Amino acid sequence: MRVNRSNIQIKANPKRVIINFLDLGLNTNNSSRANRLIDSVLSIPENELSEIYDGIKKNFASRHRNFEHYLKRNFRIIESELPDDMAISEIRSLVIGAYFSKEYSIQSAALFNPSMVAHPKQDG
Repeated sequence: MRVNRSNIQIKANPKRVIINFLDLGLNTNNSSRANRLIDSVLSIPENELSEIYDGIKKNFASRHRNFEHYLKRNFRIIESELPDDMAISEIRSLVIGAYFSKEYSIQSAALFNPSMVAHPKQDG
């Protein structure tokens, strides 16, 4: 197969991403991965959460409008997996929401869609 290279360069635009919920099996009734992640975040001492959240915010908030809204939304999705008797601080809920978030680039998904490239054999 002959490959023709071009001078076109595609540059990533970090502002062109969205935040989605990171589903670690909650929708398949296999929540063990999600519960392990929740347990990890719950084990972080309260006095360390602000520094963790500041790092998350520094790296991601500039790319997303209403950043905290999406973290709170993702926290609400997994809130039912938390122990019933546990009081969760605002900062911990944001960190948990961040841990259950993923960035998604729609343009990248379209670019790397295999159906966008013709198969070399088109004779059926």
